[in-house]
Amino acid sequence: MSSEKSVLLIKASLGGLLAGAGLSQMGLIFMPLGLCLLWAVNVSVFASALWGGVAILFSHRWLLALHPLDWIGVPLILSMPFAIGIWIFCGCLGAVLVGLWSKTGKLIINFSRRELSSRKTILYALLMSSVWGLSEVVLSKLPLFWIGVGESLSSADLWLSGLARWFGSGGLAVVQLLIGWWLWRISVSFRRGIECRNLCLIGIILLIISHWVGLNLLSEEVKFPSVRVALWQSSIPIRTKFSEA
Repeated sequence: MSSEKSVLLIKASLGGLLAGAGLSQMGLIFMPLGLCLLWAVNVSVFASALWGGVAILFSHRWLLALHPLDWIGVPLILSMPFAIGIWIFCGCLGAVLVGLWSKTGKLIINFSRRELSSRKTILYALLMSSVWGLSEVVLSKLPLFWIGVGESLSSADLWLSGLARWFGSGGLAVVQLLIGWWLWRISVSFRRGIECRNLCLIGIILLIISHWVGLNLLSEEVKFPSVRVALWQSSIPIRTKFSEA
């Protein structure tokens, strides 16, 4: 394996770990960095798939805690293999989906049949981010979908999450993909010795405006009729509820 491919796979693995941490608890810090590395490896479908697989395996490691599954009728000897199988299946599915997203990007570039200009590069980033966001909206209707890039922002950056009142969690995914692309373009410019002061400044201004708009959207009064609701749930664990005792 060439050194270039090795670096690509290392970036994909590290980016997947960061994104997995962002999906589980630290979306504000780790998710933009993870998405930045995703854009960096997007030229390779395999590396992108590796990113997706690692992200899901790390963020969904809680699936292993399903063991023991004897409370739903799974024999104890098969419980751990069953839990591991579910965990690996989810990771493979995530890898396939991100790989398909990367393949879509390669098809778009091949369709243009020429090197993308600066303006077309921005349009490409918008299109690819929108594809991701729309995909999350579709996947959220399916039983296998747990949490996506859009939902990971809700507990991490409340002000920016306010934009969801305009375009939902799919739109938040688009915003985060664009933030990751912005960080990646800055890193590319810095590595090549290209002046990127304007790129940094424009991105920071847009981030400030987005947070300000999101905060104002959260502050708006929602005019819906109020309904009194009472919820009750026992603190008995599910396993105890279904036990013979």
